[in-house]
Amino acid sequence: YPNLCHLLSTSCFLRVCFRAALKLVKRFPFLRRAIRLLSRIQNYRPICILSFLGKGIEKLFFIRLMSFSKKFNLLSPQQFGFRPGCSIELALIPLTEEIKQAIDRGLLMGTVFIDLTRAFDTINHCILLEKLESFGMSGPLLSFIKSCLTNRSQMVHVNGNPSSPKFINIGVPQGSILGPLLFLMFIYDLLTILTRTNCILYADDTTIFM
Repeated sequence: YPNLCHLLSTSCFLRVCFRAALKLVKRFPFLRRAIRLLSRIQNYRPICILSFLGKGIEKLFFIRLMSFSKKFNLLSPQQFGFRPGCSIELALIPLTEEIKQAIDRGLLMGTVFIDLTRAFDTINHCILLEKLESFGMSGPLLSFIKSCLTNRSQMVHVNGNPSSPKFINIGVPQGSILGPLLFLMFIYDLLTILTRTNCILYADDTTIFM
């Protein structure tokens, strides 16, 4: 229903709000591996189901957000995750080339692999919005993203039984259209700190080598 999504997105943009009914997330816990203990919550990965109308509206705003990020160069060429035309294979090319050169020169090379635990779930909304504002974002787009993040709620479904709704005051929604791009913008300044080393990022995985 592209016309309906367009009308809703226009309404949301003009009112700078994202309807609460479209922000309800249904979570289904999925056991990562069958051999792991069922009683440990860490062994489960949530499968998130969002409103299809909400995702349609997000997709239209994603175009605006992507345009903003490209205009201000907020997507580093060192980031290979969640970007069109990028892949893990492309991310490995500069690393393998550095390794080959080090071997040819008889040099040692140190590499650190960093994986952020629960990366999407632990993003602070205030810090994210402050970063977006520092990048030059303002007006309806910033207000819409704030509305999109705040007052979200979720229900956990186990064996067909839903829990009561609980509010979420942290993190970017998994399974959403805007979530990955907001995450990339959140960790953008990581590369401004790591200036004395080579660095490659693939989503929430970081490889530092020198």
